[in-house]
Amino acid sequence: MAMVSSHIDGAGRRHHIGFLNIRLPHGNAQPRFGQAAPSRVPAPTETLQRDLFAPFPKTDRMNRFLVIGDAGYGSAEQRAVAEQMRALYDRQSFGSVLVLGDNIYNHGEPKRFKELIYEPYKALFDLGIKFFPVLGNHDVNRGHGDRQLAYWGAPPFYNFRLGPPGNQVEFFAVDTTVMLPGDSECYTHSPTLAQKSMISRNAG
Repeated sequence: MAMVSSHIDGAGRRHHIGFLNIRLPHGNAQPRFGQAAPSRVPAPTETLQRDLFAPFPKTDRMNRFLVIGDAGYGSAEQRAVAEQMRALYDRQSFGSVLVLGDNIYNHGEPKRFKELIYEPYKALFDLGIKFFPVLGNHDVNRGHGDRQLAYWGAPPFYNFRLGPPGNQVEFFAVDTTVMLPGDSECYTHSPTLAQKSMISRNAG
């Protein structure tokens, strides 16, 4: 999938920024947001973020975000990065994290959702940080893409804005797998035309 942003400056000019994670065909591809309560660990059938697109509070931290990708190994390195993210929040707070895919290695297994999505970033979820995810080939190549998106509390594709009025950045999260020949069934629901329409309506 891809994260693409367009920035509107004070003079009304639009600038585009892209974060891209193209899911290439891999293996046997098959058909396939909100704050967690601190005292309770969600099961894979639950949703971590139930108000992903609710308006942000009007605080400065909401104008800052982090970006992570290819994180889903459950390794010491993933946990170390998560700890540094939490430490950074204390020095310079932020309101959201863009998650660029391959969140669950090797095949997006639902039994690993809690281990690789919730547990490393629990301290950030507890702070109300919003996680805006897209999926990679490892997330969908065994047909678990829809379940992972439901766990995050995110739709297959979407757009949102960050920043103060008049100087916002608009992000587009799109599923690029459906644009690759022979790999259009990784999702149950991921219409190419609807995504193109969303971008056309908003990108200008």
